[in-house]
Amino acid sequence: MDVSRIGPVSGCASSAVFVVCWAVSASLWGDWTLGTHALSDIGVCGIDSAEVVFNMGCLLTGFLVVLPGMHLADQENRLFRISGCSALVCSVACAAIGVVTEDYGDMHVIVTSIYAVFAAVFMTASAAGDYTIGRRSFTLIAAVLLSVSGIAALTQPFAVFEPIAVSCILLWTFLQSALMLHLDRSGK
Repeated sequence: MDVSRIGPVSGCASSAVFVVCWAVSASLWGDWTLGTHALSDIGVCGIDSAEVVFNMGCLLTGFLVVLPGMHLADQENRLFRISGCSALVCSVACAAIGVVTEDYGDMHVIVTSIYAVFAAVFMTASAAGDYTIGRRSFTLIAAVLLSVSGIAALTQPFAVFEPIAVSCILLWTFLQSALMLHLDRSGK
């Protein structure tokens, strides 16, 4: 595989890894319910196998996001560089969520807040970068995902908002990574 494609492939894999670990760990717990439990609840649910799978999923996802973040941070477009640096911060925060679990209290809240803020910056900056190079449909997709997350934050309890927002971030990461892969392949 061409080394320049490792970042985008890793980004696509990161979203898949998190979704699989989320589903498996929720199944292992058996009591996780959308709207009742936050995602981080799985990491401290008291079922060892569910906790390990969820926390390892956060760690793996964080490590996998490093490579597309580096890929974006290396671009000439300033907005993509900003999004890449934000993705790198997100990668560290995501991995930290798997270590600094909910039972760490305020420290966990700080780590998850850093993840959320920099994920929003990643989405906004990469969407703005897409706009500047004529990929306006991706800007529209980001606007919809950010709006859905924002509306959920304002109208839904945290246990509903959080999975929606994380799903939007995962979808955007996958789309941006797939787009980088396509552009690398097509030479554009």
